Amino acid sequence: YASRVRSIVNDPSKNVSSREVARLKKMISYWKEQAGRKGDEEELEEIQEARPASAKEHPDSRLS
Repeated sequence: YASRVRSIVNDPSKNVSSREVARLKKMISYWKEQAGRKGDEEELEEIQEARPASAKEHPDSRLS
């Protein structure tokens, strides 16, 4: 039994992966917050107004 216990090795790389997961989750929450912010709507409206009229009239024209 003692020889089997001595052969057990803990793998510290599991802690590294959990840190990476925590970091990525933090980034996801940050970007979700940025996506939900208001105030950038004016820029979006300007972009939509700048589109050519033909694309607005025929949305399927991009496919052909």
